[in-house]
Amino acid sequence: MSFFTTPRARLVTFLCAAAALAAVAIVLALGLTASPDASAAGSGFRMAFDVKAPAGVCDAASEPTTCDLPDGTKFSLSVEVIDPPGSGYFGIQTQIYYGSLQYNPTAFASAEIVWPDALGTGRSPGTPTGTEGLVYHTANTASQNPPVSNHEGNIVQISLSCTASPSTTELALPAYDPVDEPLATSVRVPPNTGVAPKSVGERTLPGLGTVDVADVLEINCLDTLPTYTPTPTGPTATPTPTPVPPEGAADMDLTVKSGGTCDAPAKPTSCDVSVGGTFSLGVAANDRPAEGYIGIQVRLARGALVYTAAPLAIDELVWPDCALPLRSVAPTVSDLTFACATALLPPYPVSTFEGNLLDIALTCPGAAGSHTIDLLPYEVATMSNGAGYKLPDPSGEVVPAADSLTINCVVAPTATPAPPPATPASVGGSGSYPDLPGPTSPSRDWLVALAAGAALLLAGLTGARVMKVALRRR
Repeated sequence: MSFFTTPRARLVTFLCAAAALAAVAIVLALGLTASPDASAAGSGFRMAFDVKAPAGVCDAASEPTTCDLPDGTKFSLSVEVIDPPGSGYFGIQTQIYYGSLQYNPTAFASAEIVWPDALGTGRSPGTPTGTEGLVYHTANTASQNPPVSNHEGNIVQISLSCTASPSTTELALPAYDPVDEPLATSVRVPPNTGVAPKSVGERTLPGLGTVDVADVLEINCLDTLPTYTPTPTGPTATPTPTPVPPEGAADMDLTVKSGGTCDAPAKPTSCDVSVGGTFSLGVAANDRPAEGYIGIQVRLARGALVYTAAPLAIDELVWPDCALPLRSVAPTVSDLTFACATALLPPYPVSTFEGNLLDIALTCPGAAGSHTIDLLPYEVATMSNGAGYKLPDPSGEVVPAADSLTINCVVAPTATPAPPPATPASVGGSGSYPDLPGPTSPSRDWLVALAAGAALLLAGLTGARVMKVALRRR
């Protein structure tokens, strides 16, 4: 039976089983048997920080030691593998200390793990607030008989924000130790050995104490920025920029499916909903990527509109090719994130569906006013947790999507009562019949008058017949 035609109950059971398998994979990645310190097995193996965006803010184009950014600026931090163990590796784990900076987590760990050979992925905390100061990531190539990877380059990429006022924070990458730091930064090599990257020294970190670190990076959040001339570090390959499609090449559209009236049947900009009224908000793929897509992500900022969650994510993700429906309410509470892929594991079928992807229930507050729903776009540079399409492999890129819709919560007009029915014209100049007993309402009078007229007619016919018979007898 096709996966997409599986009954809903069977699909839910499948997703529960898939979640259990994913949990097992994460446990395997985090809880492999600790071995003696195997850093020697890594030879020149290192792991280091890099800032992927914005460009030109650090003292070196690769493996910087200091970066200066304006207060409140969002930036993309990556962890890369340099000179991996010669035997290859099948698992990774990273522990990033970010201190007082703001971490901007994606809804799902898989969006932050950019190691191309990753299959099972995990993150702790699972749903971060972004203020914990520490975040862990883990991944492996398979839960059983994992193949080895020889990838050299980025494996984890997260989004951080500078503090709102001037500050200096030293980021740190604690290194693995089988006894003291079994969850710190390392790779796993066959048959099942943890390998720590080379240490650059020790740091004393809150909650961890004094630990060896694989790298450190100073982040200065400043009011006024110095001008940096990056120091060359030898031949460096020019990175290929991630292509961003032109405006309108692919998009998603917001609309009210029911419960309101809009200024256009398709791609409206404004809709009216009664105060306290509930309406169905739809997100549609009206302009999908030309080559199709294998996944979607939708992030909505709903302001003061009240969200009522359906029992299951699959009740809201109505994309017919959705195989793994997921949803998350962000810590900012007004943001909602939904995501789905065409399959749990590769190969991912390509969807060319155009139409409604998501239906959710929102309610206007109890007072009149206007509210804007924003479809927040995915940001390529920072890998933000935004709306977009995941393109088919091998490109695997995300095409950003954005839209907004104004919801006017209005007081419904008071209906004007219909006028009472007109009183019918009276017979004989009177609306009642005092010579007949009974109620004297106009409608009753007409019925009584008709009955009386029929009785007189019958009486007249009867009297005429009696007179005719009497004349014949004479």
